[in-house]
Amino acid sequence: MINKWTSELKNAVEKLQINYSLDNKTIINEDDLKFGIRQNLHNVSEENDMLIKPEVPWYDESSENKQVKFYFDLAILKKSIFNLEFRNATMNNKGYYYNDISLAIMLKFAKPNFNLSEIGEDLDKLKLFSIQTANDAKKQKPVLVIGCSDVLMYDKASEVLAKELKRFSDDFLKRAEIIIFSPNKIEIL
Repeated sequence: MINKWTSELKNAVEKLQINYSLDNKTIINEDDLKFGIRQNLHNVSEENDMLIKPEVPWYDESSENKQVKFYFDLAILKKSIFNLEFRNATMNNKGYYYNDISLAIMLKFAKPNFNLSEIGEDLDKLKLFSIQTANDAKKQKPVLVIGCSDVLMYDKASEVLAKELKRFSDDFLKRAEIIIFSPNKIEIL
C-alpha cells in the first residue's frame, strides 16, 4: 500500500505542477502548495482508506515526556485504523495513536527571499523520522516536496538540495522520496 500511496502522491504533485504551469497564481505560498497537493490527492486517488491530515506532530522518542519535536506539513494515514482518544482528560485534550502505514511529508515553497537552509532542516527532520521508524521502514515513508516559483528558484533550490543530500546515507536516500518542481520543470529523486 505504501508504494501505491507514493505513486498517487507523485501523480498529485505532477497534476499540481501542470496546473501551476498554466496559471502561476495557483501557488503563491506554502499553504497553497499544501492545499493543492491535498486536493489533487483526493482527485487522483481511488483509495477509500486514505486519510490526509495537515500539521501532524512527531513526538521525540528520546524525550522524557514525549514532547512534540516538529510537525509534518502533511501525513497520509490509514483511515480505518486511525483512532482519536482523550489523551489528557483534565485538559480535555484529544490525541491520537497511530502505528501503521504512513507517508510523512514536509513541504517547501521556494520563492524570492526564501531561506534555502530550510531545505536541509526539513531533510534533518525526515532523517529523524527515518531513524525512529527504521523497524517499520516498509510501512513508513519520508517525503520532501519542494515547489519553486520560477526557474531561477528551481535552480537555486536544486543546487542546495544536491549539496544537502551529500550529508545523508544511502539507506536514507533510498527510503526517502524527494520531488522538486517549478511551473516548467519537475524532477522526482
